[in-house]
Amino acid sequence: MTRRLRAPWPSLAMFVVLLSACGGTTASAAPPVGTGTSAPSPTASLSPSAAASASPVTALVDIPGSHVRMVPPQGFVPATDFPGFQSADGSSILVSELARSYSELVKDLTVDGLASGGISVTSKTDVQVDGKAAVLVEGAQTSNGAQFGKILLVTGTTKASVVITGSYPLSAAGVRQTMHDAVLTVSFDPDRVIDPTAGLRFTLTPAAPLRFAGAFANTGSYDTSGTIPAADPMEPSLFVAPSLGDTPVANVAAFAKARLEQTVQISNVKVGAATAVTVAGLDGVELIGTATHQSGAQVFVYQVLLVQQDGTGYVLMSGRCRIAEQDKCLTMFRSSVATYAAKP
Repeated sequence: MTRRLRAPWPSLAMFVVLLSACGGTTASAAPPVGTGTSAPSPTASLSPSAAASASPVTALVDIPGSHVRMVPPQGFVPATDFPGFQSADGSSILVSELARSYSELVKDLTVDGLASGGISVTSKTDVQVDGKAAVLVEGAQTSNGAQFGKILLVTGTTKASVVITGSYPLSAAGVRQTMHDAVLTVSFDPDRVIDPTAGLRFTLTPAAPLRFAGAFANTGSYDTSGTIPAADPMEPSLFVAPSLGDTPVANVAAFAKARLEQTVQISNVKVGAATAVTVAGLDGVELIGTATHQSGAQVFVYQVLLVQQDGTGYVLMSGRCRIAEQDKCLTMFRSSVATYAAKP
């Protein structure tokens, strides 16, 4: 059964801004599910030889884990860290679905909303893709001192929608037009049967009552209601996200604590225990503690950060629940984390 991201969302504009961080052009952001588990690092770029060897594709290509097909721009290949495509020059196209009607969703895509997230809009046009109404937005964004062009396409049906987020270095000549043409080839069929975990880079068996809720970019979400966001913001929830690209981790404990403190919707993080762990052959650290939820309630927080064997990336697994359920949640989270394995 396919599960898609569902309402409520702060706004589509803010959702798009957060997506920009997962596509490899900004340094840090968290998924709008309110977890903070998305990795704060640029997407690893392809080698020039890999991109050059990619033959031009003229037919629609399935995006694993999604209901989207599209013709990728020349020189782009399927991304390794997120659903979409990437190229050697740092350009990327990220695909994300939401279980909201197109007419409802597109009302939130405002120029002011995008501007508040650092995206300056140069054009916003009503278009059609695959016989469906769509909105095409173009603009620019500055990240880490570099300027990136942005191409956003939103389309959908009465029950589901898709957001295509394209980013490219403004210094990359010619990419804008090829990306523009590519996003207009999008075909979206929310009724097509898919494997929603196909786009993830790992496998994990959640311990009951946790169950798979869905995927956002490179992040797998598990909670007790099986929805994103969870039906109850305080219910046990676990999020798993390999880092996007190469992020050197020198001091694992300090880095892990900093990542925990970046988790959205919580503050006043207090770590009660830090323990060295090894999962799937990767060494890391387990943090257990408490925090204050944005609602004012105290929550139990759990995090495991595993460092890739070459030291240039990591896997972040983050859980939380009510303080009263911490013993049950700790057992549940540990049992789930123990099943993590990277896909071949």
